[in-house]
Amino acid sequence: MKDGSMTPYVDQLVEAFLQERASQAVFEQLFAISSCDPKQISVFVIAFMERISEGSTVLGTAFGLLAMENWDEVIQAAMKHLRSNPAHEGAADAIAYASLQCPDKLSSYVEELFRLQPNENAYYSAWFCRAAHEKDIEQWIHTLHDAEVNDPAFGHSLNALLEARTEPALRAVIERIERLHRDGSQAEAVRYPLDLLLEEAGYRLAEGELEQLHGNMPYHLVFRPEDFTAERPVWFAREQHPTWGLSPATPAADDRNETAMFGGRLAAPCSVCGQPIHRLLTLERIPDGVLIASLSRITLGVCLSCLGWEEGELFCVHDEQGEPYPHPSAAGTEPQEPQFPAEALRDAMIKLVPASGRWQTQDWALSNSRENLNRLGGMPSWIQGADYLHCPHCSEKMAFIAQLDSDLPTSDGEEWMWGSGGIAYMFWCDGCRVSGYRWQCT
Repeated sequence: MKDGSMTPYVDQLVEAFLQERASQAVFEQLFAISSCDPKQISVFVIAFMERISEGSTVLGTAFGLLAMENWDEVIQAAMKHLRSNPAHEGAADAIAYASLQCPDKLSSYVEELFRLQPNENAYYSAWFCRAAHEKDIEQWIHTLHDAEVNDPAFGHSLNALLEARTEPALRAVIERIERLHRDGSQAEAVRYPLDLLLEEAGYRLAEGELEQLHGNMPYHLVFRPEDFTAERPVWFAREQHPTWGLSPATPAADDRNETAMFGGRLAAPCSVCGQPIHRLLTLERIPDGVLIASLSRITLGVCLSCLGWEEGELFCVHDEQGEPYPHPSAAGTEPQEPQFPAEALRDAMIKLVPASGRWQTQDWALSNSRENLNRLGGMPSWIQGADYLHCPHCSEKMAFIAQLDSDLPTSDGEEWMWGSGGIAYMFWCDGCRVSGYRWQCT
């Protein structure tokens, strides 16, 4: 490649997309280019945005293959298109993916993006604000303080401050929303519940202090290739994305990583159906950054047959060895027959691979089944919005500690789905030694 010029291969790929859209052949060409000359991915992305304004799963896949050193030129190209056409979907998608993978690279564009609002109607509209400077935050605080609730500037500034996630930003939100609840109408107060707003940012107020509800050191749960037996379309191939750690070219999943036991059944009976609960994970050592301090080891387990079907949330109490025993809060007078009896997840020894900076934060929708969203610690990948459980003992909000995506291998050779294909979330109350479980799907 010379001076970022488009090679015949990239030109052919753009033409193939125009003719076939998201066909298998287009994805195969994209992965071939990524394997042979990764720098050409940025050339393809820029050429795609130049010729096609719509978004595409092909473009979303390319963002995940983009070399970090090439994101600057992609962002620059995206901003050029947004200045002339704020409705350019591909350019707006570039900003959304950059907000996750490399927010610092957006820092010089924050003021302009706030004005353009390229993803205004999307739940990720303010993600770029994670790269905000102090002066940006000060301006949003001023606007939030003065703007009327029905002014779009109020909502934009509120979302920006929540996504900035700094102490001054969140304190400003608290002050303004408390004033709204005190002086505004009942309808306005209901529209902006403070506790839920803070949850979306991953925080809660505890005796006036801000407490984070998740850790900041996520680990990917990396399986062996042989743990998965079901075939997947080429655009979902696990070996094509670095978060799966299944490619020989990915050095992350090596023998230095800690391991965890996955799958199988446990001895404790489910409080709903009476059948043995299923193991999700056993950690012989709690890794750094995971919000569990009262135990040195832990087993996380729940009844797959009952969670989400018979009960929306289930809890376990843990003994001093970290073993789980279902909490009686869901118990009835007689055991229930589950609607969908579940097989155990397939026994496996998996690796805990620290997530690189690029993959510290992941999103369920934008990953579109390409990325490994099986994670320990870090920030949850919500599907239906933040929904932290409350401990059945002390009623305090529980901290997020892990999540498992769908398509997990089961003992009968099938793949497990949370509902229609969602994510299960695990929570922890350290003072009560209680774990909680729920899943979300579309």
